[in-house]
Amino acid sequence: MQPPINRKVVFLKQKKTGSFKLIWICGAAAILILIYLLFEHYYIKTYTVRQGTIHKNISAEAIIVKKETVINSPADGKLQIMVKPGERVRVGTPLFMVITDPEQKENYEKHIADLQKNIKDMQDSLNSSVSLNVLNKSIDDVTKKLKDAVANGQFDRTKALKNELAKLTDEKQKKLQSGKTSIKSLEESVNELKKKLSSIELLVNAPEAGIVSFNIDGMEEILTPDNVKTISVHQLLTIDNPSMTQEIPETAGINRPVLKIVDNFAWYLASDIRNSGLKVGKNYDIAIKQSNMNEKITAKLVDIHDSNSVGVFLVEKDTPEMTKFRKVNLEIATDTVSGNMIPVSGIVNMDGEEGVYLMEGGSRVFRSVKVISSDESYAIVEGLKLGDKILLGEKGSIWKH
Repeated sequence: MQPPINRKVVFLKQKKTGSFKLIWICGAAAILILIYLLFEHYYIKTYTVRQGTIHKNISAEAIIVKKETVINSPADGKLQIMVKPGERVRVGTPLFMVITDPEQKENYEKHIADLQKNIKDMQDSLNSSVSLNVLNKSIDDVTKKLKDAVANGQFDRTKALKNELAKLTDEKQKKLQSGKTSIKSLEESVNELKKKLSSIELLVNAPEAGIVSFNIDGMEEILTPDNVKTISVHQLLTIDNPSMTQEIPETAGINRPVLKIVDNFAWYLASDIRNSGLKVGKNYDIAIKQSNMNEKITAKLVDIHDSNSVGVFLVEKDTPEMTKFRKVNLEIATDTVSGNMIPVSGIVNMDGEEGVYLMEGGSRVFRSVKVISSDESYAIVEGLKLGDKILLGEKGSIWKH
């Protein structure tokens, strides 16, 4: 008979699947959110409406016209420049000297220096002469003796001392007069030599106030403020920007230009402004772009001529850099509009109506706008408020209809 078998009954618990479902749902939601964020990052780009300004510009070349006074040399010779390029001078300021005979100038200067030294030596000798000192002492002694003789009633001796004093005084006067005559003669010789020196040292002073420039291109007497309103389109096209370097000459030729003085406070820009819509009497912001220079100025359009092709702008600003150029490149701001600004990539056309898509509650909503002004990148619009968030179509045309 087999022994009894002990059997243990094990009750299996039912598996709980609720927690796994929750984990699965959360994971799936996280994945969906990640996918949405990635989609939004790579395919949906937004822009927040903000205040901005759009400048509309036209590009053009312009000729610089100023009051330029060319200073010529009065003679052939060696130049001695007394001013620097860009220096501002007043009327009468010494500009340069022309030395017509450098060798003779050196001789005159040496002779003058020698004479002036002799004059100084004679003056020193005259003031410290031994003979004069002896005479002065003798005069003092005789004067004292004369006083004593008068006081003591020695009339015979008094007469003799008076004669001796007169003799000494006369001798002193002759000696002084001789020295002064010699000095005066030497001073006259010096003045004569200086006159001769001035005849070969021709000094030229500034006839006008302004800025010194050595950039001379030959157009100074052609392009003037008096004829700026007659400059033609042909001149604008044919006048080049010459190589204007600040080279200071060492020699001068008679009636040849040495330098010029430029009135830099009021000058003109003559430019081709055809089909620009600019108006006479209005001020315009202009950027001058030339070489490494980017000068911004405000200029008034004072004239339009040559079949509305050439515009003349008056500039009243001190710009020393402009003395280096005759022709420059301009950017003229023709219009300036401020307002709510958005990128043009956010503007779509729906059934012939311009507008944008706004993000509202996770959905895109079309709203029509009116474009006031635009350039290549941005537009000023009406129909939106600051802070609105619009969709951009730069990364795909999915928002464009």
